Amino acid sequence: MYYFNVYYYLLPGKRDEFMQKLAELKVAELSREEDGCLQYDYFISADSPDILLLAECWRDEEAQKAHCSSSHCLALQQIKARYVEKTEFKK
Repeated sequence: MYYFNVYYYLLPGKRDEFMQKLAELKVAELSREEDGCLQYDYFISADSPDILLLAECWRDEEAQKAHCSSSHCLALQQIKARYVEKTEFKK
């Protein structure tokens, strides 16, 4: 299995707008439907409203790489440019 924790450090006060955009694009739902996706869940930090955690688990690296080429993942990249100050990946 291939695990990722992705930390989104959002621009101050932009969390709700960012999450609304994710919901409109159905990023989580579409990602969960992809072949090889075992988990795709967002969590809000209890300590900071401007930190969002994405916990991902994929069957293997190939499935995760295919996800990165999906239309909803590419759309997410464009949205991140407007709402996210910094992204941190941990495998």
